[in-house]
Amino acid sequence: MLWVVISGTTWIKALAFAIVNRTRYNNKCHTTHPLLTINPHECVPFIENEILRSKPTYIDSNSTRLFASHMPYTSLPQSILDSGCRIVYMCRNPKDVLVSMFHFVNKLKDESSHEGLTLEDAFEKFSKGIGSCHPYWDHVRGYYEASLEHPTRILFFTYENMKMDTANNVKRLVDFFGHPFTKEEEANGAVQEIVSICSFKSLSDVNKHGNLVSGVPSHAFFRKGEVADWKNHLTKEMVETLDEITKENFHGLDICF
Repeated sequence: MLWVVISGTTWIKALAFAIVNRTRYNNKCHTTHPLLTINPHECVPFIENEILRSKPTYIDSNSTRLFASHMPYTSLPQSILDSGCRIVYMCRNPKDVLVSMFHFVNKLKDESSHEGLTLEDAFEKFSKGIGSCHPYWDHVRGYYEASLEHPTRILFFTYENMKMDTANNVKRLVDFFGHPFTKEEEANGAVQEIVSICSFKSLSDVNKHGNLVSGVPSHAFFRKGEVADWKNHLTKEMVETLDEITKENFHGLDICF
């Protein structure tokens, strides 16, 4: 399974791992579950990084293989498109994506003692489609249209909807995988266990200290996890510009934030 994400990456990796491994690990156990000891990025690797490893993580795997990617749909290798693997894509309000990117980049720069990125510079680059995974609007539209063409293979949803109704979206994910919760699992609280272990509080508490193998500090992936935090950062002019770009690029698409 391939998880293509442009926002909410850490959260969706955690949900994916908890769902797929729900019979392997006890989501109630607070001592042995990997998500309660290590960062979700160590549990679900980026496929872009895997191709650089001399011994990819999937070589010794006997279970469902999970990977993530920031690649646009048009850049996915043909081998992935032909494999029949399920693809899950989550997008987020572009204004919150900008704010999240701005803070994340500055956290990394703080660690390396480099000069930080100003919000004005971040806005300029983002609105012009400069940077990795950009233009953002093209990235989202590519997967949205692909999900309409291949609805049984590509699941598209928004960060905002996941935040609003996490439990039912977890059920959607499980059904999409073809392994729905049994009545017994639901009666025993399996859905809520996954929601709880993958909550922002749980994940951020686990990742207050330490670094990933890559050297990136674990805490850099956690800030607020809130919807519409852009209201606390962006100017009226920035909001108007981004809204106009979004309106133009998402015209005709059923995407609501």
